[in-house]
Amino acid sequence: MKLGRIRTGVQTFWLLFLNSTLPLKFFDFPVLNCYSCPLAATSCPLGALQHFFALRRLPFYVAGELGVAGVLGGGLSCGWACPFGFFQDALYKLPTKKFKLDFKSAEALRFMFLALMILLLFGAVLARTPLFCKLCPAGALEAAIPIVATEASLRRRIGMLFYLKLAVLLTFVVLAVVSKRPFCRFACPLGAILSAFNPLSGVRLEVDELGCVRCERCEAVCPMRIKIYETPNSTRCIRCLKCLDACEGGHIHVRFELTQGT
Repeated sequence: MKLGRIRTGVQTFWLLFLNSTLPLKFFDFPVLNCYSCPLAATSCPLGALQHFFALRRLPFYVAGELGVAGVLGGGLSCGWACPFGFFQDALYKLPTKKFKLDFKSAEALRFMFLALMILLLFGAVLARTPLFCKLCPAGALEAAIPIVATEASLRRRIGMLFYLKLAVLLTFVVLAVVSKRPFCRFACPLGAILSAFNPLSGVRLEVDELGCVRCERCEAVCPMRIKIYETPNSTRCIRCLKCLDACEGGHIHVRFELTQGT
């Protein structure tokens, strides 16, 4: 069976589980799934980090969860469990003209957003409020829109910040229709944190150098536009494993080993 079908099933499971209203918000699952969503079962690590900083406390618990998730799987949860990533995958399947949107600074741009996230964390100390959440497109989709739609009293208090948040969401929705996972590729700070562990994470990709003919089929299907044969454990990889399905010769392999890679 192709991994693509398995992955869709796994993504669907996590979408339903993470939005099942189960009382698990004490746990920060390593995906973008807004705490404020009426259906959310778990918390978002980025929101939790900001919450602790706003309270002027060090988020050891959240940092530890992210560290464990990164060491075990790197960006695995991005490719297999993130509801906002699944949403972007669904948008890309719409029958429209597609664009690659390739440029060399894509990885640098994502880490620039991570640096901005760090600044916003310190800003949360002064403002005593989670600043990143004010603009997060996942939060707009999962929390802001449903809450405003169902709470008439809130609709009378809508301000410019709400419309700015919608504009950010709309921008990435449009981009996701014509290009693969734009938020993941260019902006997601959580993905930048998790995938930074890829070179030493337990989940590892390997390429048979003698068998690989560099046909670039793997790059063509990769949402992050990575040349797998050059950097199989790139810090941009979301471990979706689409490259395994694309490699007709079976020269790309995945293994799990909790030792530092080379």
